[in-house]
This record gives sequence, structure tokens and C-alpha cells, in this order.
Amino acid sequence: MRIALVFPPQWDPRQPPLCIPTLAGVLKSTGHDVRAWDMNLSLYRSILLEQSHSEKDERWIKRYLNPRTLSDYRRFGKSVDKVEDLISDGLDCSNGNELRWDAFGTGLSEDKSQNWRRAIEKPNDFPFYGRIQPIIAEVIKWKPDLLCISINSDTQIFGGLSVASGIRTELPQARIVLGGQALRSRRSLLVEHDWLFETIDAICVSHGEPTLEALAHNASLEEVPNILWYDGKTVRIPEKCEPVCFSTAYEPDFSVVELDKYLSPRTVIPVETARGCPWSRCSFCGHPGIECESEDGYIKRPLSSVLGEIENHMSKGYSRFFYVDEAIPCERLEALSKGLARVKNHLSWICYIRSEGKFDVSVFRLARQSGCLKFFIGLETGSARLLQLHRKGATPEITRNIMLEANKAGIAIHLFLIAEFPDETEVDRKATDEFLKDVLPSMDAFGFSYDVFQLKAEIGTPLYEQPKMFGAAGIDKSRNRDMQYEFPLLRKNVEGFQRHSRAEKRIERVIEQCLDSQKGLRNIESINDSTHLLLIEGQR
Repeated sequence: MRIALVFPPQWDPRQPPLCIPTLAGVLKSTGHDVRAWDMNLSLYRSILLEQSHSEKDERWIKRYLNPRTLSDYRRFGKSVDKVEDLISDGLDCSNGNELRWDAFGTGLSEDKSQNWRRAIEKPNDFPFYGRIQPIIAEVIKWKPDLLCISINSDTQIFGGLSVASGIRTELPQARIVLGGQALRSRRSLLVEHDWLFETIDAICVSHGEPTLEALAHNASLEEVPNILWYDGKTVRIPEKCEPVCFSTAYEPDFSVVELDKYLSPRTVIPVETARGCPWSRCSFCGHPGIECESEDGYIKRPLSSVLGEIENHMSKGYSRFFYVDEAIPCERLEALSKGLARVKNHLSWICYIRSEGKFDVSVFRLARQSGCLKFFIGLETGSARLLQLHRKGATPEITRNIMLEANKAGIAIHLFLIAEFPDETEVDRKATDEFLKDVLPSMDAFGFSYDVFQLKAEIGTPLYEQPKMFGAAGIDKSRNRDMQYEFPLLRKNVEGFQRHSRAEKRIERVIEQCLDSQKGLRNIESINDSTHLLLIEGQR
């Protein structure tokens, strides 16, 4: 069987996607002929490297892609911005279109099914379609029996649907299956839209490995796990999802993508170490509703498999990694670090960790010795009351200790914060400010960075199902969008309420005061997680 794996625009082109190599590893193990097309990367490369630019602009592109630029983060940051301007200028940005490193806007909302229909019925309306038509023609010419399109982000929805439409017109007998996070989050909504199945055969709404293994064996749709499909009368939804079995899963096959063509000065490879979350109880967490869960809600990949993959990459000259795990707990981080410490060659890595009290400086020093440069961690708020109300399972003191101990070990921190808790008070906001004032003066100013997100209620979460239990008056569905899966919260009392934009500015003022305005990664716009690793490495 010929199986095509497609990654459509738009996604950040500076790091290879994990989903395509993961699925390729599964399918190649069954002896099938597998090819992959990263149409997103092709789009960006066509704009930056395959069309003419002025000599000055060419110099900016070369400077950005030169690893030596990483040693001067200000110069690198300027080159990132200049190249992003070239990306934006290189696409038709009329009619509200916009293309950035990590964003794509068409002026159309992904939360309205009428726009999904438009992507299917009029794919040529979308500004990138002409640029990727030669790649679509390649897929059609190859005549795959099965076409799998990964839609991880909302920014890929219109791209994925238009690609599916274009290929369906030419290959009416091929099976076309969509999957990815943007669709899993909407699975309860998709059952109302049977018209989608005039173009596609199925939508994977959970782990893709069991789905593709069954499809690759020509199973009937009724026999395929983890999919939505149309039986001629109704859209069928799986009663139970089948999780990936990491003990028998095959190593991701990155040979299907051209690693050295991603638009980064150095290649950083994503390596999955687990799936799900070891906690999975936060009020706003969508993992329990969209992922298959093991008994503890956290499916761990055997460390021998993780370490084997890393050694395989290193044998090919790659030594920089981003470990894909929602929140690595202490025991897992310690075991991973010990295993990595035994790797003979030098490597660098970053990861997300869970805020829990078991961590101490000895674990962090072990992680640093094995190559760790930065942790990403969710504080959410400095208010102990709000953390307890929203079932975070951690206290501000725990996160404070983690940040200070990690800093002692030489590991930088990225902090995630949340604004617009529905019943947040001035006391709660002050607790966040005081937390930052207490801990940040001790932190490495260059490596520290942060994000402030707006709290929203995602379908299927406790916050969505019981908003009043978490201090909200209800869910704001006033926009009447039939593909919307996350919603603002209504507040019981708007007096003293601080919107997301004001909260961001308040937190920025506090952070800059605490770090004495010393510049660092937080001051560079448009950098992704992997670029954090490269810039920290470049300063050492």
C-alpha cells in the first residue's frame, strides 16, 4: 500500500513536526511504501529561498541562518524580525491575510463551519494554495492509496481542508484521513457536520498509531479505532479510544523529512518521552477529555526507547533536543537525566516539567550535567487560593523552590501565567506580583522568559462543565460560532476586573523592575521553544 503523510500550512517552520516521523515509523514497520510531504516547510522555503530578494534582504536571510549569529542574541533577534517581515511581504497579504513565523491569518475564523466549507469548495481562494500546488501535484502523481493529513493547530485547518479537497478531486478512490490536536479538541462538534465526509473518509480524534495500523491493513472503517466516520446516516463516534502502546511502538522515522532544510541556524529534534499529563486534574485541562488515558493518565515511553532514539540521532550528527512531554514529574526527570548522562557525546536539551514538591537541587544538577538548559513550567498564578480552587495540585511555594533550585543548577526558566480568572481579586493579583518580586531577582535575567495566557473554558473540561464551581457566572457563547471549542468566562462581578491586555502590561512592568531591565530572551519576539535552547547555548 502507498501511504502519503501530509503536513499542511501553517506551522512554525523552524523545527520539524513530530507527528509525521512518528506515524512514518509505525507505517514503515508494517512494510508499506510511505512518503511524507511537509507542505508547510515548502511554503516558507518558497518565499524565503526560492524567490528573488534584494542583496540586503539576502544578507539578512544568510545572517539569520548562520549559527555564528546565535552568539549575539540582539543581532539574532533583529535578524529574526527582518526575516519575518520578508515572510509576510512574500505572501499575498491583501484581504486580511497575514503570515508570520508562528501565525497565519486569513481574516476568517476557524470557529465557523462556513469557513471550513469554503476551504473545501474553493481551495484556490487561500493565499498559499498556489505556492503549494506543485507539491499537491506530486502527491497526486504518486497516487497514494491512503492519505493522512495532520492538523495540529487551528492555523492548519484551512490548509489541511483545501489540500484534502484538491487531492480528492483527482484521486476519488483514495482514503483520506485527517487527524491532529485541532480536530481532537472539536470532536464533540464534528459529529454535527456530516458534509465533511463527502471529502474525507475519517477523522482521527485520539492517538493516531492504532488508527493508521488498522487502516494500513485495509480494515473497514467500522473496525478502525479512534475515528469519526459517516455510515450513510450518522457520524459515528468511538465508544472508547485505544491508546498507543509505547512498549511495542516503533521509533519515529525522521528520514521522511529533510531535517537540515528547516529554517533554523541549527536543528533541534523533538523527542517524545510520554503522552498525556501525570496530573490531569486542573479545571482548565483538556487532556482527560481528548487523550486516551492509562491508569494514571500518563503514558510513559520506555526510557530505553527514548535513549535509543537519542543515540541514533547523535550518530547522525544531531545533538540538540526538545523533549515532548506535557509535564515531566520528578522521578521521570531524574531517570531520564541519569540515562542521558551516560551518553558519551555532549548534547543539549529543554523540556516541560511539572510543579511538584519532590524536586530538589540534586535532581536539577543531574539534569544540567546531562545537558539540560531550560525548563518550562506552569505557575499560572501566585494566588494559593486560585491554585487550590482550580485543582492545580501545586502551591506558589513549590514553584518558587523549583525556580530557585533550578537557577542554582544553571538551568533557565520559562514561566506560564494565566490572566482573567473569573473571580480574581486585587489580593490574588497582588499575590502574583509579590511572587515575581520575591523570586525573580535571584534568577538568570538572560534566560528567563514567560507567557501570559487568557483563561478559557475548553469543551469537556471541569471548568466548562461546572463553571460556577470555579467562580464564574457561566460560559460566554455570545459569538454563536459552531466550531468554537474554547470560550471566555462570564464573571459574577466585573468591578475591579483586569482584562488580559492590562494583566500582561502589569506583569511585564513587575518583571522588568525585578530584573532591573537586564535584557534577555523575554525581549525577543517571535522565537519558539527550540530557539531558546540555541540562544542559551550560544551565550555559554
